[in-house]
Amino acid sequence: MTGVAFDVEENLPLMDQTARKMDEDKDSRKSIDSGNPSSPRNLSSLINRYAKTGRTDMIKNILETYQYIPNLVNAPDSVDNNTPLHYAVRYGHVETVEYLLYKGADARAMNNDGLTSLHIAAKYSSDSSGMGSEIIYMNEEQYKKSVTKRIIDMLIYRQSDVDAQSEKSFNMTPLHFANMKNNEIAARALLDAGANINVKDRNELTPLLTACIHKKKLTEDSKIIKWLVDAGSNLGMRDNRRNNPFHISAFYGNWVIIKILLDVIKSRYASDRDLQRMIFLQNNEGKTPLRLAVEGNHPVTVKTILQEYTEKNENFMQVDPDLLHFVASKGYLAIASNLVENGYRADLHISDVYRLPLHNAAKNNHVELIEFLTKLDYSNLTETKENVINEVDASGMTPLMLAATSNALAAVDALIKLGADIWEIDNEGRSVLHIAAKYGAVDVTKRIMEAVREEVLSLMSDEPRVKPKGMSLRNEAEWSAEKLIKERQLSMVNRPNNEGDTPMFAAAANGYTDMMFYLHDMGADLSQLNEDEETALHQAASALGATNAGLIFICQINCKFIWLQFVN
Repeated sequence: MTGVAFDVEENLPLMDQTARKMDEDKDSRKSIDSGNPSSPRNLSSLINRYAKTGRTDMIKNILETYQYIPNLVNAPDSVDNNTPLHYAVRYGHVETVEYLLYKGADARAMNNDGLTSLHIAAKYSSDSSGMGSEIIYMNEEQYKKSVTKRIIDMLIYRQSDVDAQSEKSFNMTPLHFANMKNNEIAARALLDAGANINVKDRNELTPLLTACIHKKKLTEDSKIIKWLVDAGSNLGMRDNRRNNPFHISAFYGNWVIIKILLDVIKSRYASDRDLQRMIFLQNNEGKTPLRLAVEGNHPVTVKTILQEYTEKNENFMQVDPDLLHFVASKGYLAIASNLVENGYRADLHISDVYRLPLHNAAKNNHVELIEFLTKLDYSNLTETKENVINEVDASGMTPLMLAATSNALAAVDALIKLGADIWEIDNEGRSVLHIAAKYGAVDVTKRIMEAVREEVLSLMSDEPRVKPKGMSLRNEAEWSAEKLIKERQLSMVNRPNNEGDTPMFAAAANGYTDMMFYLHDMGADLSQLNEDEETALHQAASALGATNAGLIFICQINCKFIWLQFVN
């Protein structure tokens, strides 16, 4: 690079010129040691400040006047160990960068983060003309004249290492930083300068993997990815968690990058079986790109990946058999629809608990998923589609019972309206009312009692009249609605499980007093004994005594509760 001539005013003392500046700049005055204004420390502070603001003329005067101070051009600040070149590059002052390099600024000098000026140029965009750092808005001439490219070219010309790895910043190179910050101009400039396209940082991330992490904008013309691919990026490289570009893009829901990579693999690597199967691989957590997209609730990304499964005749249910179960538990309706449309079967049980997706949707109170799932084909499980509403898991629990465990009132209401049997029992002989009582789900319990009423009224409206299951009717006079409802509710409230425990026992054992009062109001028999010859009051005394300051006893007098508390 040829020398640059400057007009330097001879015999002009530095402090005479800076005094005028400091009159306007109180911060500058504070930084000058009044006892020794020309000390290297104070001069370094001034140079760095002027490098930030692009005052090349002031830097020139300092360096020319104090030539006898060695290496003043590289004097770092006392905070971050940034040199004037770091600051001039950071704020995009091309003339200042050029002058500092001409005066011997070290392009390889590192700050406290281990970053050279080239790292800084890649990390920060210096083009604020309205085009931003995205080169897709620039033509070739604008790119060549851009501030970022001009600065990077100057630094590399002055022996800055284009592949310098920062030990203090995860061994990242300037190209890593360019991709991390979506600085497309810097990325292209570094690639044009011969940057190593497949170098790995401490986390084994290549520039391409870094770009996949940080490229958040879903633009069809994602040139930074295309440039990295065209420059020779190894598409099969993985990070230290065994994530490839598809895993990372799926995690962030960037279906555009996935589509770009798929198109490249199909057109350029049709015979490379390893690359062809990249989208089906698992990372070290056993997760495929499809699972990551599903877990992140990225429906468009899921759809893009599923199309690839279809084209390759891959059965994703063999690798990820529980995806619909997961989606049902989260309430991701759009993704559930995508999975079903692409062949996922809703009648698959999870092996350990033997649950359907419908069970998960019910437990987590996702009404839309419940309605969607109950409309699907379950002919492999049941004779009629409607019967799936009462399908049991490994514990004999129906979707309605699981909804009760979470006090999922909306789900309970939806299931009842869809035909759920409120009289079903699980493997322990517990009804849905037992379950609701155990978990203190008072609102659900009230809805179950209301369902009993609705059932009786519905049966009474039938012609000919149908006697409800398990109801003892002595004569026609007992077809009174309220009598039938009361009898049916008593049957539900006092129904014992396999150990003789009624719902009142479950509420008492867990100390749910509101539930106990409600069940009592509904006719719960407090004198009923279980297999251990205990009443629900024994359970209540034990449970409440363990959780309160004193011992609370619950007694029955004239069919009412009396509470007596003794303080320790």
